[in-house]
Parts: sequence; structure tokens; C-alpha cells
Amino acid sequence: MMTLVGHAVRLLLSFLFMNTVQRFLPVKGKWFWQLLFFLSCWLGANTVILIGDPWNIILILPVFLVGFFLCCEGTIAAKLTMGLIFFAISISLSAVIDTGIHLIGYYLGDVGNPVMLRLVLPQLEEMGFSTIEAVPLGDFAALSIFSLNRLGVQVWLRLIAWAVIWLFFRKLKLTEAAELSPQIWRLVDVLALFPTVTVFAMVALQTFGMVLDANASFLPTMTILPFAFLSSLGLLYAVSVLVRHEKLEKQQALWQIRAGYYSLLEQTQQQVRYLRHDMANHLHTMDVLDNDGMRAYLRELLASPVMTGNLRVCDNDIVNAIITSKTIRLEEEGIQTEIEVDIPKKLAMADIDLCALFANALDNAIEACGKLPIDQRFIRMSTVADKGLLMLRLENPAAKAPITKDGQIVTSKKNQAAHGFGLASIRDVVEKYDGTMETDYREGIFLLTCTMMTPV
Repeated sequence: MMTLVGHAVRLLLSFLFMNTVQRFLPVKGKWFWQLLFFLSCWLGANTVILIGDPWNIILILPVFLVGFFLCCEGTIAAKLTMGLIFFAISISLSAVIDTGIHLIGYYLGDVGNPVMLRLVLPQLEEMGFSTIEAVPLGDFAALSIFSLNRLGVQVWLRLIAWAVIWLFFRKLKLTEAAELSPQIWRLVDVLALFPTVTVFAMVALQTFGMVLDANASFLPTMTILPFAFLSSLGLLYAVSVLVRHEKLEKQQALWQIRAGYYSLLEQTQQQVRYLRHDMANHLHTMDVLDNDGMRAYLRELLASPVMTGNLRVCDNDIVNAIITSKTIRLEEEGIQTEIEVDIPKKLAMADIDLCALFANALDNAIEACGKLPIDQRFIRMSTVADKGLLMLRLENPAAKAPITKDGQIVTSKKNQAAHGFGLASIRDVVEKYDGTMETDYREGIFLLTCTMMTPV
């Protein structure tokens, strides 16, 4: 009966572990990925970790990280960050609980201790002893530890700890996967290394068997591990705060684009009302003009913004708002445009991702054109969404070839920490939808090509 209860508790513990991870990284939808990741979480949450025993932690680390990389969605940096943080949380928690139980069993393992006697008596027959007096003093500590293990104290303590962690992050209401800029992910990766390396060193690099050595100085290790545990939790909380902050920024950018679009739409409608109001005057004016004068007047009228403005480039409202909101800036910069967009009204992409993709692509192209003479400025963009694929091709002139570092284009501006997020944001969106992003520069022309999966 206790064995069945223990297995049920371990299943619940693994579920809480996995569900907490999924609040930051979504697991792939296929059942075998879900099962594989659940097994990885089971391993990370239930494996016994003893200070001074390096083998379990050495074996768990690669298996644990492979589970994150194979089964979870998101960028490589995000998977690495979450893998390191949850590894540090799980191992430090298990090391403190498992080692603590062994220490309690060892130091209370005196034959006259009433607590240990109550725990040990039911286990005597399994250990091959007929009476308590028959147990050698050296074996009583091991018998005490065995009794605590049979009661499943470690499992229950793990379950309580992970239930508290799960409830805490559940109250934060993280409804979507963690999405941060590549620079932020790299920073968090570096920060996550500190508790991970600390936990690994405290557990794996101690003298083997020190837990059962009465003269061993285990207190520093047992003091540092809780701090590594709490720092990892704090880092996880910091990620949740950064995710919410970045989401708010993206929503604000999307709201500004929509506001600009509706403002432009209102201006056009106002011009249409003016045109209707003045139509009689225009007709009377043309009536008194000769043929040449009337043609010239008609050309001037047809060239007015109200007649040439086109605020509908595609059926998708978000993409339409983004492109038309850039119209004024394109006209102010004197940039010639050739834009072909074929995107349906409903597309299996989040509005924030569409905004990041098209707004950053156009902003980068406009910025590059601004460094050239007016007669050399142009932007050619073609986009089509069909049969589960979204393809974007954008072409613009550039004064010089982009600067690359480690195969990635970096900003040419002096303050690189505050710039260079455009292409990185586009790449994040592309990778989120299992796509590819390619850039090319030939004969003064920069070409951006993106292909993404958009489930129907």
C-alpha cells in the first residue's frame, strides 16, 4: 500500500514539475514528446541526490538538458536558460532533502532513541534481525536511514516544495511561453550558470561518503545549497517579470500602430467628405474650362491624396495597419515602394508576432534608405501566406554591407547594447514558427527572406 502511495506521490510531483516548466516553455504537441519530457521531469524531480555522490548528478545533467532541447519549443537560448535554472532548483532541493534525511538518520541512530526505535522496529525482520538488541551499533544508523526512506519522507518533502513553487508561479498567471530578446536571454544564461555551477560543485566535488562521516564538515555545503535554490527561484521570477514587461512593450507598439492607422483612416474619410462637399464646385469649375484646362484640372484632382490613397493592402487587419501606418514615413523619406501582400484575414500567428515581423523589417529598410540620396531610395516587399506557409521577401538598397559577428548581423551604431534588436526580433519570430531567415547583400542591395510555418 505504501509503495502505491509513493508511486502516486511521485507521479504528482513529476506533474507539478512539468507544469511549472510549461509556464515558461511550451512542450511540443505530439504525445511522444509530452511523454519523453514527463520522463525527463520524473528523473529530475525524483532522483536521489546525496552530497559526496557525484554519479547521479553527472548522469542527470545531460539527460535533463537533452529533454529540454528535444521536447520544448522556443529558441536555443531560452531552452538552455530554463534547463539550467530548473536543474539548479531540482538538484539543490533534492540534495538538501536527501542528505538531510541521511544526516538525521545517522545522528539520531542511537539504540536508545525513542523516535528511531519506533521507526526501526517494523524493519528488523527485513534486515534479518530478531530483536533490537541484536542490531550492531554500526548497523543501527543504516537501519534508521532505511526506515526513513521506507516512509517516503523525501518524496513528501519534495512534493510539498514543488506544490509551493507551482502555486507561486500559477498565481503570476503566465499564460504564454517566455519570449525575450536574444540579448536578454544571453544575460540570463550567464546568471543561471552561477547557481548551476555552485550546486554541481557542492554535490559532485565533495569527498565521497562524507555524509556518513561524523567528523566531516558538511555544514558549509548544507548552508550554500539553500541559497543556490533560492537564487534560482529568484532568477525564475525575474524571467517572469521580464517576460511580462516585454509583452507589455510589444502590446503598446501594436496599439500605437493601430492608433496611427485609424488616425490616417479618419483623415482620409474627412478628405472624402470634403471632396463630396466640394464636388459641385469642382464640376462648375470644369464646366467653364476648355479641354486642355479641364484635363489639367482633372489630373490635379486625381493626384490629390484622397484619390490616390489606398489604406487597404491586404485582408489581414494587423498587417494592413502596420504597412499603412508606415505610409506617411515612407512619403516623408521620399522612398519609392513596391508592395505586394497576399495574406488572409485570419492567420495562425499572434498579432504581436506579426507586428514584430513586419514593423521591424520595414523600419530596418527605411533606416537603411535614409542613409542614401533620395533618388536611390526604394523598398520592394512581397508577402504571401498559402498552404501553411508565410513567406516574406524584402529588398532595399544599403550604403554598405552589414556587419556580421559569429554569423549574425549586428548593429553598426556605437551603442550596441541599446540597438540592434530589429533583425534579432525577426529571427525570434521566425524560429518560434519553425521557419528560416536568410539575409544577403549584393551590389548595394540588402535582401531579407523569411519563411515560417503557419498552421491552417
